[in-house]
Amino acid sequence: MSSSSSFDPERLVKYESPIDPKIYGELAVITLFCGFVLLAFFMLHEVTASRMEYNTKKQIGISAVASAFLGVGFIFLLMNFGVYI
Repeated sequence: MSSSSSFDPERLVKYESPIDPKIYGELAVITLFCGFVLLAFFMLHEVTASRMEYNTKKQIGISAVASAFLGVGFIFLLMNFGVYI
C-alpha cells in the first residue's frame, strides 16, 4: 500500500448546510405561522360550508399544504433547539 493512496483527513471538505443554522428560528416561525393560517382557513371552511359547497380536491389541497408547512416548521423548530433528526 503506497502512501499516496492512503486516507488523508486534511484533504476532506467540511460539509456546510445549504441553510444557515442562524436562521432556523426565523424559518420555524414563518413556516409554522403559514401552516396555522392555512389550518385555520381549512377549519373555518369545514365549519361554515354547507353540503353543496364541499369540494374534496380543495380540502385535500389545503390540508396537504398546511400539513407540509407545519411539518417543515416543526423540523426547523427542533433544529433551532439543537435536536437534529
